[in-house]
Amino acid sequence: MPSLLSANETPQDILGQYTACIDKLDRMERAALSVYRPSAKQELFHLSRAQQKIIRGGRQSGKSIAASAEFASRITGLPIIGRDGKPLNTGWRPPSKDHPYTAWVIGWDEDHIGQTIHRLLFQEGARNAVRVIRDQKTGEYRIWSFADPSDKALEDQSVLAGPMIPEEMIDHWAWDSSAQKVFEACYLTNGAVIYAFPSSARHPKQGEAVDLIWIDEDIQHPDHYIEWRYRLGLRSGSILWSVWPHQENTALMDLLDAADEQRGTPNPSVEEFQLISSENEWIPRDQRQSMLSELRDEEQVRRHDRGEIVMNRLYMFDFSRDIHLLKKRKPGEIPQSPKTPRDALETAYSNSSRFPRSWTRYLSIDPSHQRTAVLSFVVTPAMFMDVEIGHRVIVEWDMVALRAKASDLCKQLKPLMDGYDYEAFVMDQNKGRQTNTGEGRTTFQVYEDAFEEAGMKSRRTKYGFYKGCNIPTKRQNTVREWLAASWGGLPQLLFCDQHTAACQWEIYRYMKKQMSDGTIIDEAANPRKFDAMAALEYGAEFLRGPIESGTAFQVYRPDFTQTPDWAKKVLEDTDPHKRRGQQIHLGPGLAA
Repeated sequence: MPSLLSANETPQDILGQYTACIDKLDRMERAALSVYRPSAKQELFHLSRAQQKIIRGGRQSGKSIAASAEFASRITGLPIIGRDGKPLNTGWRPPSKDHPYTAWVIGWDEDHIGQTIHRLLFQEGARNAVRVIRDQKTGEYRIWSFADPSDKALEDQSVLAGPMIPEEMIDHWAWDSSAQKVFEACYLTNGAVIYAFPSSARHPKQGEAVDLIWIDEDIQHPDHYIEWRYRLGLRSGSILWSVWPHQENTALMDLLDAADEQRGTPNPSVEEFQLISSENEWIPRDQRQSMLSELRDEEQVRRHDRGEIVMNRLYMFDFSRDIHLLKKRKPGEIPQSPKTPRDALETAYSNSSRFPRSWTRYLSIDPSHQRTAVLSFVVTPAMFMDVEIGHRVIVEWDMVALRAKASDLCKQLKPLMDGYDYEAFVMDQNKGRQTNTGEGRTTFQVYEDAFEEAGMKSRRTKYGFYKGCNIPTKRQNTVREWLAASWGGLPQLLFCDQHTAACQWEIYRYMKKQMSDGTIIDEAANPRKFDAMAALEYGAEFLRGPIESGTAFQVYRPDFTQTPDWAKKVLEDTDPHKRRGQQIHLGPGLAA
């Protein structure tokens, strides 16, 4: 019988090869991607086709595991198995030597790359975070759950899961520090290359097209994000960002804003997914409850459990849509006999989307070459529909004009102002005093001339403007006081829901200045970007005095010093010998 061994092989060699083959199969079966099963929310994250995807959450919510699984799946071509046991239909193009992948992974600093990124992608069990066990029914590997009492009893039978990127797929490394696991590049056998960069670099990485970028946690220079984003253009690449949000990360805040604006639209380019730590089924229930109980207040719960950006301390103004917005009600929801100030005001607003013409109006302007913001304020009477409402100040509508000259602005304003009387106009005095290049006129004069030409005037200022307060803290404090001051269930300062989009957009982004050490300064971080807020401040501070003195609301009476047109017609048709001067007699004659 011929020997199965080659001339140089021994039975031990064959046994060694067999053992190595079994070990390789075992490693493949327990590889992290083979046993990873996403939660319902994680699965939605994987199925999203958005180019920029954020997965955020509290500590131990599963965000980094989900992001590392998707990154590894895209870079290796190995599928993610869904909750139904079938590969997810993600639509990712698998890398190959003919179409090699270039991927970046970005961490906070070099320690983050060595201690977190390398652990999540290349170490067995992500350094003891993921363990597997053979299922007693199927005999296949599955994730061992610390939260399952039956699994807890079998802990001794569990072993570390394999790495997200199998060792067999790694061709070679370029190390910055192999001892600390800080790598510069990892080259895979399928032609893909993973480069690792710390976000602490003073300048963003530039110069090459990228297929995939994964940012884990926070970054030190938010302004670098836009450069990273441009690296994706040639390859139609994607960005994954797993993060526990920080207040000072303006790039992330802008991205979350974009995701919110695109929510519900077909084919969004930015999507955001939220994981909650207390819902993580892999953590025992009693531990989840214990973690929650240790959080002091709702702010900490929102931040540490739900991964939300808690901005209360950073907002310039404390604004709530439920409190500060007056909403237009549907016909069947309008009360016939209002009982509260809100009911009365929303009834007035709902009837015509504007308040009565007899209420007193003021206009506030923050002029700019780029963005000019205009706010129309209305001051209410003390009583309306037999309800005491007090002299509330309401922003009835706002408007932002882009790169508009004064004359162009008037064309946009006139349809909004026609038919409504204004008591006074207010303008930023610092900008108002500036002389326009090549004209020799100040901004005040330019706007006054434009308003006069358009026939738009107020009772007090005619075509001109009162000078707005140039002390930011003073006018900001007035806005704060009016937003907080409340009686009858309403604050002093209110906004119409449907016609104040600029104010509502800006007020949630109008932040205080935060220093590098975390200290918060009570002044606007970037006031030049918030023209509607500036106009709000100028208008509120101007109205403060009239409101306190009770003169903000004016009851208008007809001006009898002017001859109305109909009277002029009567005079023209009257025999000049039978009239005295410009007087005519109306009413019963002598016979009466």
